Amino acid sequence: MADTLKIISLLHLNPLPGELEHNRNLIESGIDQSAKLGATWIVTPELASSGYYFREVIGTGWVKSQPDNWLHRMAELAKNKSLNLFISCPVLDATEGKLYNSVFAIS
Repeated sequence: MADTLKIISLLHLNPLPGELEHNRNLIESGIDQSAKLGATWIVTPELASSGYYFREVIGTGWVKSQPDNWLHRMAELAKNKSLNLFISCPVLDATEGKLYNSVFAIS
C-alpha cells in the first residue's frame, strides 16, 4: 500500500501582484517545505508567479515564452528531489502575440 500512497501539497500562498521575485521565493519556500513533509506532488495557485492583477502594477511586457530560466531551475529541482510540480504563470504565445494563464506540469 505504501508504494501507491501519494502526498499532494496544494500551496496556499498569497502572491502579490507584480512582485515576481517575492512570489517566486514564496513558491520555492512552499516547495521546500512540502518536500520536507514528504509531498511528491506540489500544486501552486493560479497565477502564483505573478499574482492577480499584475497588469495594473507591472504591465505585460515582461511576460515571455516559456520555459524561462526560473522554470528551468524548477525543473532541475523537481528532477533532483523526485517531485511533480504544477506551477502556474502567465505565458506569451510568440506566434500569436497572445497571453495565457498556464500551468506547467514538471516531473
